[in-house]
Amino acid sequence: MAPVALAVLSTIAYASAALYQRSAALAEARFVRQVRRPSWWCAVGLLAAGGSLHVAALRFGSLTVVQPLGALTLVFALPLGARAERRVVTRTRTEGLGAAAAVLGLATLLTLVRPTGATHPLAGPTIGFITAVTLGLLTATWLTSRVSGWAQAVSLAFAAGVSSAVASSFTQVLLVTGRWQQAMPTVAALAVFIPLGMVFSQLSYRRSLSAPLATATITNPVVAAVFAVLVLHERPTAGPTQTFVGLLAATVASAGVVLLARSRAAVMAH
Repeated sequence: MAPVALAVLSTIAYASAALYQRSAALAEARFVRQVRRPSWWCAVGLLAAGGSLHVAALRFGSLTVVQPLGALTLVFALPLGARAERRVVTRTRTEGLGAAAAVLGLATLLTLVRPTGATHPLAGPTIGFITAVTLGLLTATWLTSRVSGWAQAVSLAFAAGVSSAVASSFTQVLLVTGRWQQAMPTVAALAVFIPLGMVFSQLSYRRSLSAPLATATITNPVVAAVFAVLVLHERPTAGPTQTFVGLLAATVASAGVVLLARSRAAVMAH
């Protein structure tokens, strides 16, 4: 029972943090001014609390139980955001359908995405190569977001999810690193990706809350799983059937994100 309670509290903290980030984004157009607002620093504190609670949940419970509960972040964020904006969540059929698809697909995906195996330290050149490749992907995503129209928030949230996933993966590597000299390249990489995750996340909330949050929440575990298999050589647990179900779940969740983004764009246009 304790792991479930800790995981639920973690998702509430993450959802509240997203709401504070959204509030800062609405109050100030420029990012440098957003980070000066108390609401942004409240978001930072809530993100730290959410991360600590998530680690604690994994300490006392299995990944199979804790990971799927990550979908509750979106469940909690939607009504909190609607209350802050003084509106009804299911104001339109598109928004309600998008929310349902995102939550259902995300919960199923998080249940399936869980590679197994022991994490091992990474050499400095390997960390540097991974950092360079990821920064290239993030740069391309940022440039794409500038001409994405209604999908700009989703593109930025994808970059936030990638940054957070790589940071989480490097944190796992740091925990198994022996000497501090070996840990320095990993610490340097974390110093890059943790702030980038915050920046991209903050920028993604300028237009909406639900679609960016769903995108980042979906992207994070998927990229972390790919990292674990390709870089850390962990074993994928999914067989052919699970892989098919996972792809189907990812498709459903992605369709939900698109519906949420388009619904919000339509509301803004109206």
